[in-house]
Amino acid sequence: MLFEGDVGVIGAGPAGIAAAIAAARLGARVILVEKNPFIGGNASLGLSLHSFYDFRGEQCIDGIAGEIVERLKLIGGTPGSVSVSNAQISKVTPVNEDLLQIVFLKMLKESGVKLLPQCTFRSLVMDSSKSAIERVRLFSKGDTFELHAKVYLDCSGDADIYVATELPFEKGRFQDGLLQPMGQMFRLGNVNIEKFLDRAGVAVARGVKPGDTKESVVWFAASSAPWNDIIAEEKLFVGQDRIFWGNSVLRDEYNINITRIAGFDATKPEDIGKAEFIGKDQVFQIFRFFKKHVDGFEHAFLTKMAPMIGVRETRRIIGAYQLTEEDFLNGVIFDDTIARSGYPIDIHDPKGGSRTTFVQVRNHTSYGIPYRCLYNKICRNLLVGGRPISTTHEAHGATRVMVTCMATGQAAGVAAQIASRHGIGVQEIDIGDLQRELKGQNVIL
Repeated sequence: MLFEGDVGVIGAGPAGIAAAIAAARLGARVILVEKNPFIGGNASLGLSLHSFYDFRGEQCIDGIAGEIVERLKLIGGTPGSVSVSNAQISKVTPVNEDLLQIVFLKMLKESGVKLLPQCTFRSLVMDSSKSAIERVRLFSKGDTFELHAKVYLDCSGDADIYVATELPFEKGRFQDGLLQPMGQMFRLGNVNIEKFLDRAGVAVARGVKPGDTKESVVWFAASSAPWNDIIAEEKLFVGQDRIFWGNSVLRDEYNINITRIAGFDATKPEDIGKAEFIGKDQVFQIFRFFKKHVDGFEHAFLTKMAPMIGVRETRRIIGAYQLTEEDFLNGVIFDDTIARSGYPIDIHDPKGGSRTTFVQVRNHTSYGIPYRCLYNKICRNLLVGGRPISTTHEAHGATRVMVTCMATGQAAGVAAQIASRHGIGVQEIDIGDLQRELKGQNVIL
């Protein structure tokens, strides 16, 4: 079977969803391919959305990502963006990940996007000059399909399409190639969060959860330090002085971000397999430890585990420009900026230790992401959105989060529609036209 469209998007995570909606709203025929039986990617794990605001509390991301939050509010899926005290971010947006998928699906349907779930990328065919993708081969349910589009968007999270073109890429940090660890999110119910934070709280955000009438904890950062002796005695993986996070839009239930699965590469199936075993084992360790020792969790129960391991880092493309740590630190706004972000560099120790490194923009403002980070000059009809855009390992620690991925995805979707409509290469797009279109979609540049 042959699927034909103007824009083919591979990957229906936050970046791919925003890209598909953006292109379709401009009139492109969009086909969105997703390997899982559900959409949302990391947005299905139970994480909060970080962050629409810079460290000063000034909004720097809106557009489709902002619209998603507003729609989610209307169906009781989020309290919106809530101020945080004593943290590395100024505001956080906790969400109900199941209702978020409802919003995603409604917006895709309204935009006329054709969705192909449970469909995996298999291979691609380049033209004779090796400068453009002619078609992409997909596999589903024992059969092979082909996708033919004018422009392709790689929103796979791992740059799968880009790598298949044999273009150059990087992986991990410069000195040793190590990647940020993966994580297994989970949710605990019947939690007395105030009792817990009285002893272990580091930072907190309070808001009115959907269905409630008064404020309660919707996000927190906490330390394992009060239980260091027990952690050492039981040889728990968290190590001593671990900072970890939780969030909730449900009464007395909290999604927990504490696991750390280091030393593996999520582009290798055998590593993902090992990570699944380790991640679930870590969840069980923590669940038993919390119930036995941690204030406020004495009567907790496990209500949910995320449907897949969360991946922080794999491949990064070598684009026409590579965003660096210095660009981030200096808050550079480029002539071809297509998105801004204020989220800090956030790097979990690639060796698996307890430490997480946070670095802020020097003036606490936002920084720009240039259009040149979304493509390599050689391939005329391929753009990349989301986690694998062209950055250094350090800058990737800031750009990898979901709200920023939605922003780069939206830009890639608009650019793809422009290139498709005019029959030009993605490198030939007039930046002024692209930026005007993005501003018209409430994107902050």
